[in-house]
Amino acid sequence: MAECEHLREIIDLGESSHVCCDCGLVLDKHFEMCQAPLSSSKYDEWAELAKDILDRYHISTNYYSFIMKDFNSKSGRKSIEKLLFSTYKVLNGLGVNVSLHDLSMSTGVNLSKLYSEQKPNENVCITLDPIAERYCSALGIDFETMTVIKDVLSEQHESGHTPSTIVAGTIFKVCKKRNIKVSIKKISEVANISVISIQRFKNAFP
Repeated sequence: MAECEHLREIIDLGESSHVCCDCGLVLDKHFEMCQAPLSSSKYDEWAELAKDILDRYHISTNYYSFIMKDFNSKSGRKSIEKLLFSTYKVLNGLGVNVSLHDLSMSTGVNLSKLYSEQKPNENVCITLDPIAERYCSALGIDFETMTVIKDVLSEQHESGHTPSTIVAGTIFKVCKKRNIKVSIKKISEVANISVISIQRFKNAFP
């Protein structure tokens, strides 16, 4: 067997190996990787990303199919901006509150690029109460004050500010009026917005 020159070999498909016909020695092993069609692989890639985004916010990944339906209906090249806007649009349409600012902060995608995905006549209704509850909980604000904050938010008119800025600015104003010691810096950290944004909102709506 040591003198065999292995001049004749066959491929054993069952074992995925090259075998010498003369001495029976396995000369090589090979493996074939099955790859899904590109379109299917691409869809799975975006779908997994949608699930990951939902998981970051502790939102059921069952919503991903609705997001993918909206995402795949969009024309043009697929992009993370389009996926995030579909996430924003679909979740808020289903009553699950999430802001574009939150999505921007958690993924590092520029907020202005997300806004650019919104069509001129496309409106997304977002409820501020869940955001207020989340921020108040993180800041340790009592229930009575949180109720006042939500009442003030219900009276807000169109301001042009992001939902996160509106909620953070309102929390700051209400706490200041009620002499509750919550610093503007702490509010900005919880809301992931700048102190300047909160101050501008306060000055615009004293």
